[in-house]
Amino acid sequence: MRYTTITAQNAAGTALTSSTTETVIPTAAQCQGSRTIPANFLKVGNQIRVRARGIYSTPTGSDTINMRARYGGTGGVQLAATGAVDPGLASTAFGWDIDVVLTVRSIGASGTVVAAGGFHVRQDNATNGTNNWFPMGANTTITIDTTVATTIDLTAQWSASLATLTITCSQYTVEVIA
Repeated sequence: MRYTTITAQNAAGTALTSSTTETVIPTAAQCQGSRTIPANFLKVGNQIRVRARGIYSTPTGSDTINMRARYGGTGGVQLAATGAVDPGLASTAFGWDIDVVLTVRSIGASGTVVAAGGFHVRQDNATNGTNNWFPMGANTTITIDTTVATTIDLTAQWSASLATLTITCSQYTVEVIA
């Protein structure tokens, strides 16, 4: 088995806060080298693994966030998403992680992948050790164009614009497993 790292975060993430706009986290400037999968690089059977970790804070237990993996930025093809999910309790600097695997089923201008994975949020405090897991990807066929160079991006979108709603990505990698 051969692993090719497409990108890895090598700088501290910037918190997404006071925004309801879907935003790429981490930014290109916070990642090593190109974040792009080259044109015609993918082959049938390849797996693309997207992993990310960071911290989040919420002032209440009622605000929601939507995490997405996209092929080509915020306007690109949605590969996997949580939908609007409530991380749970009010929190300050609790951990989260994402692990999504995409399997290439066909290549070309109408290539296809199948995505599955999850968004895991931890609520580790003195009174509550709850962990919430939200699925990402429905194991359904998604059409992508493998003939053009494209980024794999992680995005976040809050339901409200509050200074106390924050999410920061501190570790991000995209690997192709052949």
